Parts: sequence; C-alpha cells; structure tokens
Amino acid sequence: MLYTLAFFCLLHPLLAGSGWLGMAVSISIMGALIHGADLLMSGMAVLRLTEPPQHGRAVGFINGIGSIGQAISPLLATLYVAHFGWSTLFDLFVCFALVSGMICTVGSHLQTCRAQDSSEDALPRAKRLRGLPSSTFMRKSIPENTSRTG
Repeated sequence: MLYTLAFFCLLHPLLAGSGWLGMAVSISIMGALIHGADLLMSGMAVLRLTEPPQHGRAVGFINGIGSIGQAISPLLATLYVAHFGWSTLFDLFVCFALVSGMICTVGSHLQTCRAQDSSEDALPRAKRLRGLPSSTFMRKSIPENTSRTG
C-alpha cells in the first residue's frame, strides 16, 4: 500500500497537469492509500504491541500525536514549499512512503521469522531433523503393539 502511495505521489505532477479532474483523482487516490496505512499503524499495530488494559491509553496517545501532526503540518508544508518549491513536496512524500514501506516490510519479515523460530522451538528435536509431519512422525516413532491379546 505504501509503495503504491509512493507511485501515485510520483504520478501526481503528471495527473495534476491534465486539469482539475486529474488532480482530484490523484489526491483522492493518495488520500485513500494514506488512510489505509494510517489505520493499520495507529490501530492494529498499537493493539498488538500493548497489553489489553493499556489499549485505550496507547491508541489515545497515537491519535493525539497524529492530531498534533495535523495541526502543525500546514505550517511545515508552507515553509517547505517556500524554500524548495511545490513539486518537490511530492518528492518528499515519495521518500516518506518508501521509507515507511521498507520499515513495514522489514518488520513483517522479522515478525514472521520470530514466529517460525518460536514454533520450531516447541517441536521435538527429532521431528525437526526429520522434517516429517506430526502424524507421520508419530506413526514411525511409536512401534505398534504386535502382541494381540484375547
């Protein structure tokens, strides 16, 4: 999602040059892509990283920081545009989206690796070495009772 956002930020000058409709479509798509990433980062990630009794406090803190960012962003954007120009503002958005996408990709990969490592630690050593499913492992490791009674 963040990589798609970076792509649309790069396309924005081209779409905005085609008229008001192109600019409206471009900004609408970027807004939808930003909302999805914001929802994931400020909602689900915070809930997964905190204990249940702290969920409200953590989400409130993240949303408070976001509100402060919304309040000062017009000032920062104005200063940036005054010094570097309007078109470079979208280049800055591209950089932020790519860096955020890379951080999310690396974090997801590390989380997947940790989950695999923890699940492997729970398995018996012999099962890991053989690489067999548990039902196959159990059938081969437990000899059947060959003496029949009765």
